[in-house]
Amino acid sequence: MMAINKRILLLLCFLCCCFFISPSYPVSDTLEQSQQLEDGQHLVSADETFKLGFFSPGTSKYRYLGIWYNIPGFGQQEGGVGCQQKHSNFRKIWSPYDR
Repeated sequence: MMAINKRILLLLCFLCCCFFISPSYPVSDTLEQSQQLEDGQHLVSADETFKLGFFSPGTSKYRYLGIWYNIPGFGQQEGGVGCQQKHSNFRKIWSPYDR
């Protein structure tokens, strides 16, 4: 019984950290002509619904441009990402859970 209470307490602490710790990287909804989007940086829509940035799925050496749902306060947990495969007509949907 005591082990279950410790697990519940640990889970509650983890959830509090996820929801109350804000991201430490700067976010903006505008990119100037001379600016570059560096690794770890994202553009966030004005209403904070979507996020744009580069990603590498799994162990891929390639970088892709993605637009995904922004879940503020949830760290790097993002929703699914759609990307157009090179030389292909089908659209692959990738999410962090596909790793």
